[in-house]
Amino acid sequence: MEAVGAAASVVQIVTVAIQTSKLAYETISSLVNAPESVSSLQNQLKGLLQTLNGISELALQCQDLYPRSGQVETALARLKTQVKVCVEDLEIIQYQLNKLVEKITDGRTRKIVKRFKVVLREEDLKRWNSILSARLNELEGSLTVLNG
Repeated sequence: MEAVGAAASVVQIVTVAIQTSKLAYETISSLVNAPESVSSLQNQLKGLLQTLNGISELALQCQDLYPRSGQVETALARLKTQVKVCVEDLEIIQYQLNKLVEKITDGRTRKIVKRFKVVLREEDLKRWNSILSARLNELEGSLTVLNG
């Protein structure tokens, strides 16, 4: 029964990660004529969303497997921890984005993108991109173990 609980808790935390990723992706996607680093961040978020959706589907399948090997249990526990860290990083990024980007209307797009460029340094965007890339690699590695 404990095995089912592990998979269920992974599903719950992945759901939060997906919601946060979608919000960050939508915020980044709303920027028109943004610098290349913003597009790169958008691509990282898109890849992260796809991986999180795959993890969610796999965790749901793992709920139906009983009994499970110790390797699967360990992978699920590690995955849960990785997703929690990912959610924390996404929430920080989303919080910072929300502070910078308001609802965009056609007349204000240029002004907001300009403000976005001024307030957010290129280093910030690269750091976020690096964080998301690292999280994506970790999650894909755990997903590979569970699919194995």
